[in-house]
Amino acid sequence: MPEMPYLQRRILVRAAQRDDHAVTSKNADALMSLYAADLVDRGALTPSGLAVARGLLAGESVEAVSPLA
Repeated sequence: MPEMPYLQRRILVRAAQRDDHAVTSKNADALMSLYAADLVDRGALTPSGLAVARGLLAGESVEAVSPLA
């Protein structure tokens, strides 16, 4: 499976760094695919989204999340 796209990684990392874990992005396509992958719900990271973001912050390689998997 390919690695998660850069824009999606940045969106997750920025949300993880916020106290409220709110997700903000001007890139609608990347943001919507994170919603479809169940990493974001109602404008904030889900527990699985936060886990992925923390892995990114720790420097781990993260594979793309497929909403169809």
